Amino acid sequence: MAKIRGIGVRVLQASEGQAPTAKLTVNGETAYITVYSRTPSEPSQDDAFVLAHELGHETARRGKEEAQCYAPFYESSVEMERLGADLPLETRRAIIVAEIRAWGYGWTDLTAVGCNDWHAFESRALRGICGYVSGLQLTPDFLCP
Repeated sequence: MAKIRGIGVRVLQASEGQAPTAKLTVNGETAYITVYSRTPSEPSQDDAFVLAHELGHETARRGKEEAQCYAPFYESSVEMERLGADLPLETRRAIIVAEIRAWGYGWTDLTAVGCNDWHAFESRALRGICGYVSGLQLTPDFLCP
């Protein structure tokens, strides 16, 4: 398993029809990221973006910025966006804020290594955030009670 900043990273083949995605898993203080790629031997720009996003979650977690509501999802395979409206509104808001923060940290990391394709990154980030907004069954006014 490769390591980035002490975090294990593995790249696996995405399932048929699965979009490139990544997941941060935490077990105690051990963290690793699994990237599901359409082309694991030659990761794409999209793979790099989702990896940077997951590294952003780990940056926030280590800095104690990640909402406590995230902890159970790092340790299980349950995907929070599939729980939708079953989660309290404040939890759903905290998830969206954490997602936005992770994309921001991801962009910071990518620019540090020379990435400057903001439009492609922004497009991928918005797809990810909109997926959570939809999956969590939030309306456009969710951030302002």
